[in-house]
This record gives sequence, C-alpha cells and structure tokens, in this order.
Amino acid sequence: MDKSIIVLFGSTGDLAKKKILPALSELYKKNLLNCPIACIGRRELEKEQYIKLMEINNNKFADNLYYVRTDFEDSLKFKKEIEKIKDKCQCRKIIFYLATSSELFVPIVEFINGASLINKSIFCFEKPFGSNLESAENIYNEILKHVKKENIYFADHYLGKDMVYNLQKIRESKELAGIWEKECAESLEINLIENFGIEGRGEYYDKTGAIKDVVQNHILQIIALLFSTRPIAKEKAEVINSLSIPLPKDIIIGQYEGYKSEKDVSPNSKTETFIAFKTSSHKSSIYVKTGKFLDKKATYFIIKSETHKIIINVYPEQNVLLDGKEIYRLNNKTTDYENIFLDLIKEEKNRFVSWHEIQASWEFTDKLIRQARKQKLHIYKKGSHGPNN
Repeated sequence: MDKSIIVLFGSTGDLAKKKILPALSELYKKNLLNCPIACIGRRELEKEQYIKLMEINNNKFADNLYYVRTDFEDSLKFKKEIEKIKDKCQCRKIIFYLATSSELFVPIVEFINGASLINKSIFCFEKPFGSNLESAENIYNEILKHVKKENIYFADHYLGKDMVYNLQKIRESKELAGIWEKECAESLEINLIENFGIEGRGEYYDKTGAIKDVVQNHILQIIALLFSTRPIAKEKAEVINSLSIPLPKDIIIGQYEGYKSEKDVSPNSKTETFIAFKTSSHKSSIYVKTGKFLDKKATYFIIKSETHKIIINVYPEQNVLLDGKEIYRLNNKTTDYENIFLDLIKEEKNRFVSWHEIQASWEFTDKLIRQARKQKLHIYKKGSHGPNN
C-alpha cells in the first residue's frame, strides 16, 4: 500500500478538534497509522501553538503533524509546502479531507487544482453536502470539472459506527434469518436523541437545523441500510426514493428553551432543534425522532410486529435484543472516524455515501422541510421528551 499524506482542511474547526484529530491520534496509538497529517488553516500559528490550541497530547502523533498556513491565494507556495512534506515522508498519494462548510468545497478544490495537486489524489467531503438538492448538484458538478468520480468520497460518520455498518451482518444472523424481512415490513422506529445543545456551533446550526443536520445526514442513510437487501448504493438510493413525504399533520417540530440566546443564533430564529415525523416505505410505517436537549443521549432502532420486537442499540449500548433477549453484542472500541480514515487509506468505499444517495436524500429532505414549515414550532423544556403536541 502506498504511503499517504492526509491534508486536512477545516483543521482549526470544532469537528477537527473534537472528532477528527482525536481519531487520528488514536490510530497512531494503536500503530494503525503512520501517515503525516498536514493541517491547513488561515491562522498565523506555529506548530506548537496549533498543538496547544487543538489540545493534542500524543507526542508520536504530534511528531507527524504539520501546520500549513495559507491565505488561499498563493497556490504555488501551497504546492511547495505539501510536496516538501510528501518528499520528506516518502508519500505517494494525497488524501484531501474537507471538514469545512460545503460553501468552501469548490473554492478549495479550485485552489488545489491551481497547485497542480489533483492528479491521483483522493477527496473526501464532510456531509451535509450542500444545503438543498440544487446547491448539492451545483457543487458536485463544479467539483467534477477537476476531480474524477472514482476519487470522490462523501463521509457520513454514522457509517463509521460499527453497529450501523454491521446492520447487514446482523440481519443475516441465524437468530434473525427468516424474520427480518417480515418484521421490517410492519413498523420501524428510529431514535437519535441527545441531552445537550448546539455546543457553540450556532453559526452552523442556525442555518441547518435538525432536519438537515440529522435527518438528511444520518437518518435516511440508516433507513436505507435497514430496508435494502444489499448495502449497495443503487439499492439504498431506491429505498430513500420509495419513502412517502410526510403530511404536515404527521410532523412535529420544536425548539428548546433558550436556543435563541445561544451564541451566533438569531434572536428571531425559527430553526428546529427537534423533529418527529411519520413516513412509510411500501407497507412499512416508519417513525422518526431526533432532537437536542432531550432527556438522554441515545441512538436506537425498534422493529415491531404482532409477533416480535427487535431493538438495535447503537449508543450507549451496542447490542441487539430479540423479544427482550440479547442475541448480538459488539465490543469493538474503534470509533467512527477511525474507521473512516482507515477505509480512505485503503480506498474502500463501503463506509461512504454515494452521489445517488445524496441526491435521493436531498429530494426527500427538501420536500420534508416544505411540509414542516406548515407546522407550528413548539418550544420545549430542556431535559424533556420534546414538544407535548
């Protein structure tokens, strides 16, 4: 395997600090990674200042980390900096990881193209990719002017979670073989709930909301995995396309008390921090709930019928219950972003979302948002189950 260099854009952001850099550091601790990491930023920082800012305390990881300051105007200077690291570490392949807002995807790709670093490089884009179907298609088409389709990866960190990734394996287990399809055909509940707020991400979240941040990003992907017979892009996109658009009466949206006082949130904000809705796929009823500042942090799915009840716990437990009896437990401690970067290096696409799935997800999400806007935004108390109505 060719040694890679990981070039991280958005390296001073919240996602990099809380998720990406800790995951890369952990891979170094486990001796699963030896790639140099070039962290790209606009700030005037020395490497030591960057390490302190991002609270990095793994010396082995820090030794292989580089901070590259750029104003995104001098492509030649950027090219020299990256090639200097490549040559020093004897890297043959570049992985560009864009942990930025999607508005910056095209400018960054064009900047990299100006530095003549596109050829054979891998590009991974964080979701949400775009803010609606039209913007996603525009961004994708602009990127395709410079990057080949096969070198584009779309990250959804929920696919990095082993319990989610293993849904196909779980449904084929001896305990569930023969009943999964029958049970899935009746009723499914999906719950992604959190007991905390937006954690200083007001500027991002107020433009995004729970629907784009969680439903479009993660929940539609989970539904696709639960209902497709094979976890391949075409089938997953078909599942998403089969979903009925919820009627306004089947949608509840809410906003937690105090949200408008959060930093960088508009005092007149109508952004939802909670949504529950009912949809369906063929004969299956699907109930979705997600929100912030609820009574607990948990991710779980419930498949019910007259004869069986299957509970799939992703967090805090990682197990499967069939009629109250545990039939599967996962003790793997590899985190979602660790898996994402390991698969990027191997150029393995199974944990990544396809372009067709993104299109299908935005088509559903755009329509869901239009329906949700017809409903009243309920204010709910922190630590509650959400809106009462």
